[in-house]
Order: sequence, then C-alpha cells, then structure tokens
Amino acid sequence: MLSAFYLQKAITALRLFIDRKFHDFAFVRMINVMTSLLEVSGLTVELPTVAGWVRPVNEVSLRIDAGESLGLVGESGSGKTMLSLAVMGLLPPGARVSGEATLTAESSAENLTTLTERQWRDVRGSEVSMVFQEPMTSLNPVMRAGAQIEEAIRAHQPQLRANEAKRRTIEALRRAAVPEPEIRAEQFPHQLSGGLRQRVMIAMALAAGPRLLIADEPTTALDVTVQNKSWICWTASDVNCDSVCFSSPTIWASLRKWPSALP
Repeated sequence: MLSAFYLQKAITALRLFIDRKFHDFAFVRMINVMTSLLEVSGLTVELPTVAGWVRPVNEVSLRIDAGESLGLVGESGSGKTMLSLAVMGLLPPGARVSGEATLTAESSAENLTTLTERQWRDVRGSEVSMVFQEPMTSLNPVMRAGAQIEEAIRAHQPQLRANEAKRRTIEALRRAAVPEPEIRAEQFPHQLSGGLRQRVMIAMALAAGPRLLIADEPTTALDVTVQNKSWICWTASDVNCDSVCFSSPTIWASLRKWPSALP
C-alpha cells in the first residue's frame, strides 16, 4: 500500500516536470488533451468594479485526469469559487475570461471558455456538475427536494417517463446517503437539516451522471460532526463520476483521505 502511494507520487512529479519543461511542444499538448479529463491553462478572470478591473483568478493552470481527486486550498477571497464558476460557465455579467479550460469528452475535446449558453445546456449536469457552497441559498425554497433533483435529470433526458424519473431521483438520494429518501424527496429545503440539504445538493449534482464533479466548500456551513458525516458520504455513497475537484480553505485533513488530491 505504501509503495503504491510513493509510486503514484513519483508519477505525478514526473508528469509535472514534463509539463513544465516541454509544455510548449505540440505533441505534449496533444497527449495532455487526450489523457486528461480537464486541462486548465492560463485561465484568467477579470471583474469590473468602481475602482477598475480586478483579477480574482490570475493565470491558473491545472489538470485533472480520470480517476483523480484534486483539492484546491486557499483563504477566503482567494478566487476558488470564481475559478469553479469559470469552469462551469456561470460567471457574473460583465466578467472577462482568457485562457483555456479544455474538457475531454468521449470523442472530442472542447474549450469551455468559448461555449455559448445553448451549448452549455448540454454540458452542465451531464459532463460537469457542481455542488455549491450554501445549500439553503442554492436550493429553490418553494420546490420539494425530489422535484429539484428530477428537474436536473429531465433537463438532459426529457423523454423519461414520470415513474422512471422518480425512481432515479430516489436512487440519487440513496447514493448520497440520505436516510428515508422517499420521505425526504417530498420535503421542502427548510424542513431538512443542514447536513441533509448538503446531501440533496450532492444528489442533484450527481443525478445526471456527470464525468467531473466540482465541490465548492461543501461543508463550510456545517458543524464538525456533520462535516465528518458529509465527507464520509463522498466515498460511501458510490459517487459515480470520473473525477472530483474539492475547494475549501480548511480541508487538509479531509483531503488526506484521497492521496491523489494532494500535491
């Protein structure tokens, strides 16, 4: 087990050395695109303010391969959320984006920074999905939890029959370790605890079977006990996606559960 861990470290270090020394070579860039799930290169986000343009994200480069977990750790305001929103195509109006974020699909690779909103509708949820920071503000307060998950499923599979969509909704809640999923699906967000709302968000993000899952500070608003239960949920709930990207200011201890998440 220990030798496998150090072997993985050595492979990661060699890959980083090759990327830094030979990244400008065309054949290296081609190999990176073919083998990585997400390749971010020189991504910059600028936002307009009264004092001028600010850069919450400044020439960020990273790579996530299939089967990897990547952790982004930084203080509040360091740009973790803005980076996640840029990858999801959810930046606020007026934002300027430069650089590339290449997502490799089954038969092609596309630059996420150049997609139109119509194209994004086919990518969000099915290829890349996100668990947002605050479940209480991210969930619709006047829709039942199950209806919101079912909406995410039908957005990509509108031909599903009602009973099949409901079955998949209950299954998504069960995979996210939600107890009594049939009952929770009929409840509104204000009727759920903080931990359950977070798991509903996880179920919604995973409902359409994305290949890449972005989790933006998924346990920040929870107490320590619920945080531990929520982190266990990421492994025990049979998360069915290729890669996971975590973002938090204080998750070093949690990231150690996934050796591939640490540099």
